[in-house]
Amino acid sequence: MTREALYTVGLDLGQARDWTALAVLETQLWFSGAVLRDYPWAGVAEGWNSPAGLDQHAIEHVLTRDDSRWPGKPPLALKYLERMRDVPYPDVVAHVKALVERPPLAGNCMLVVDSTGVGKPIVDMFRQAGLRPVAVSIHGGDSVGHTGPFDWRCPKRDLVASVQSTLQTRRLQVLASLPLADVLVKELGNFRVTINPATSHDSYSSWREQDHDDLVLAVSLATWWRDHYWRNFDRARLTRGGAVTDERANAR
Repeated sequence: MTREALYTVGLDLGQARDWTALAVLETQLWFSGAVLRDYPWAGVAEGWNSPAGLDQHAIEHVLTRDDSRWPGKPPLALKYLERMRDVPYPDVVAHVKALVERPPLAGNCMLVVDSTGVGKPIVDMFRQAGLRPVAVSIHGGDSVGHTGPFDWRCPKRDLVASVQSTLQTRRLQVLASLPLADVLVKELGNFRVTINPATSHDSYSSWREQDHDDLVLAVSLATWWRDHYWRNFDRARLTRGGAVTDERANAR
């Protein structure tokens, strides 16, 4: 893929009778007046627009154009939320595979799966099914690392910060009409962050420990990965003077 995926799918895998949660995040596109003069048939107004249903040539032009700056990091729209329980893992894999292989996600999304604990063998099942999920192992440290392009380690604080910052800056759009939106808001409100005075490390009172927080984790995986992995594309658009280059290999 020569440019970034416009959809990021976050998947939190629950153990035993825990909930498994799925979130689909959409990256919005900036259509400038210049773009619309070139592609008047795009059928959108100047400004931020959803890529769903748009002409593919117009999308490619927006993503690769080198003569205009975007006014900021792109808004993110939560397009889909789902949770399931007591579903065998092979059925979860089949369900997610069917979802990501349908338009507009087909060929245009990245699947990010929590590989902490029970997640590791399930990630293998996804790969055996022909998908290429990004496996993210969550830890309590303070640095992001990886052992390959599809195997990452991420601190809890980074995941929490990603969803909190996108909400506080209103980059993340969560429609009240979206099924489970009210549950997500409740989960976000249940988080309590404390600091251990001996270590100065963050401690989260709710993260697969007490309250249900599966939806928060699924959304956090999607928001964190989208902004971490594609940050060089965002930076290029904000300071654009030449062609956008694919710097994903430098992401750390």
